[in-house]
Amino acid sequence: MKLICIPYAGGTKHAYRKLKPFLEKRISMCTLEIPGRGSRSWEDLISDLDLLGEDLYRQVKKLDLTDYV
Repeated sequence: MKLICIPYAGGTKHAYRKLKPFLEKRISMCTLEIPGRGSRSWEDLISDLDLLGEDLYRQVKKLDLTDYV
């Protein structure tokens, strides 16, 4: 099973790393990264929610979600 995590405003995917030890072994954490933050800090920030939604959708679309519940 996969758990998709989206960072809060101003956060990065690393905001969830303390949660990982508490997850059952069958749960795989997939963390997304927002442009302008963390590993994507070189990209421009997105202030338009529609564009941000499209970006997050593209990231989710790349994931193998065969066992997503």
